[in-house]
Amino acid sequence: MAYCTVANVLPEYLIFPQTTTVSRYTETSALITAKIPRADATIDSYCARRYTIPFDPVPPKITDISIKLSAYLALQSKFTRDSHNTNDWVELVGKEAISDLEMIRDREIDLVDTSGALLTEKQADSRVLSSTEDYQPFADMDTITSWVIDPDRISAINR
Repeated sequence: MAYCTVANVLPEYLIFPQTTTVSRYTETSALITAKIPRADATIDSYCARRYTIPFDPVPPKITDISIKLSAYLALQSKFTRDSHNTNDWVELVGKEAISDLEMIRDREIDLVDTSGALLTEKQADSRVLSSTEDYQPFADMDTITSWVIDPDRISAINR
């Protein structure tokens, strides 16, 4: 199940043809449709450690990110194919979407469903947190000078 549709993407970015009567509407719709699975795969790769994917039902934030990524990929392939045609606002759309995904991945923001309830994290109770707090070293050789083997020790072994 796709996280967004062409009908979600077109109204958000008015640079795309909005109706079937406008030139290149079918071509643009096909391009966006082709980019949606790639955007959704990117979303899944960022969210897979925290949540069960694919999302069903789709959280509103994920739909928003999918719209941004799909539009970014379509705009990038249609208008900025080479480095001479780059547009800052197109790059900004992609950076915003990736920034949102990084915040989800890094637990800076949480996902909620359409009713506003937090989504349950996958294996949230079994997540291992490590810390070296209160760590007691078990060897007596803590300094670099202690790493040198005493020559008397070596000669004792040779006896």
